[in-house]
Amino acid sequence: MESPVTTRKSDRGPDIVAIAFCGFLVGIIFFLVFASYTLVASDFRFYVNNALAYINDGAPLQPHFMYASLLILLSDFSSDPERLRIVSGFVAGAAFALKFSLSAYILRSEYTTQWALLLAFIILFCAPIMPADQLFIGYVSGLNLHNPTTITALPFIVVLFYFSLKERYWLVALFAVLTLVTKPNYVLAWAPVYFIYQASKYRLSVEFIKKTVKWALPVLGILVLQYIYISGSRGLIIIEPFKVWAMWRNDIPLVVLQSFAFPVLFVAIFFRQLKNERDLWLAWCVLGVAMVHYTMMAEAGAAHHANWTWGAIPAMYLVFLYSALKLKGIWQDAAVGRFKKPAFAILAILLAFHFWSGFYITFSMAWGLTALDRI
Repeated sequence: MESPVTTRKSDRGPDIVAIAFCGFLVGIIFFLVFASYTLVASDFRFYVNNALAYINDGAPLQPHFMYASLLILLSDFSSDPERLRIVSGFVAGAAFALKFSLSAYILRSEYTTQWALLLAFIILFCAPIMPADQLFIGYVSGLNLHNPTTITALPFIVVLFYFSLKERYWLVALFAVLTLVTKPNYVLAWAPVYFIYQASKYRLSVEFIKKTVKWALPVLGILVLQYIYISGSRGLIIIEPFKVWAMWRNDIPLVVLQSFAFPVLFVAIFFRQLKNERDLWLAWCVLGVAMVHYTMMAEAGAAHHANWTWGAIPAMYLVFLYSALKLKGIWQDAAVGRFKKPAFAILAILLAFHFWSGFYITFSMAWGLTALDRI
């Protein structure tokens, strides 16, 4: 069945203003968080140095050049580290503001504005439950605080997924390209899933070919150019199951439980009601492919960089987002039965744990209570 709750067709003007204003506040909060540490956190420092090398020496940027380009342009080609620190905090804060606002807008299709804003805020912080250490390497987290290219790509990814569901193919192509030049990993997981999804829907017809060409050719073109650019400078891609994951964690089953608790239990309990919700299952399938990358693939000689794990971060975020989108429909479905209330109580507790874990790690980091090597 499709969602039992239909989208209201009321005037959305005041809602958009409220969402934008709350997004602005979220942006300020995360600007203050990121501006406090972006020059000492390793991945931020790497891209700041990449921008400095371009400004000072004309050194080439990475093939995913969007974040460094934003630093260069917004700093007005400044080589002042303090100015670049402020700009890097601004870009990260703006990315979180956009991600929050876009998520609230999507949730608004099923909820009142107040509930959409609340759920968007909760999902923004959802992370593995009570992580012991190394929050973002070794766990599978929809919250990322230490990799600026992933942070910057996430608003593009939310829009890419949204328009892929709407089948707005030129917009799909645009945001797929923007994602590729910011952080390509999610598109590497999404593209084969979306191709299969479209092929199953349109039965390999002429219509399918015409629709696919619109988005697939730009994606393949950028990927080929990126591959040519990095060929010879990176290690070969190797298949070694759990090599990267095991480098960081020796308790993988527990990590899976901590990372996936809420979304897995949600679909397990309400599978019958959710089985035809294509948006949710598309999000899950992309996460599945991203987890294949996470568990099976590595770079020869540089496995510790964990560069095949990045796609799982936005994929997990979208699974949380589209799971939240379905909660109201399930709650209003009279066919669910009397076990609905205890099931929702358990799910609410798990979601609260996911939220608190991310909220705590974010602000303990900002207040200097958390070692940076834990994020």
